[in-house]
Amino acid sequence: MDPYCFLENDRLTALPTDYTPGTDLDKGYAGAFWRAGLVSPGFEFDQVLPTFRKKAIGFIEKAAQQEDPFFLYLPLAAPHTPWVPTERYEGRSGAD
Repeated sequence: MDPYCFLENDRLTALPTDYTPGTDLDKGYAGAFWRAGLVSPGFEFDQVLPTFRKKAIGFIEKAAQQEDPFFLYLPLAAPHTPWVPTERYEGRSGAD
């Protein structure tokens, strides 16, 4: 659900000043899906999970250099919208 934007360290990375009409549910739930609403400029729906993954790996690599133990809580966007596979995985599930 909107707004589609990233928060990092309790701050917005970019204000959600643009608008997306979302995808047409009359076509069913096949393919990419997100709801209408505000979106940050440059927000790429297919990069949500890869961005989370990249940030988590960076955090782990940095924290692993320290002596103190660390904790990473990574709540993924799936099963919430947006539902968008990256090009690498598009069409690979066999689901219609």
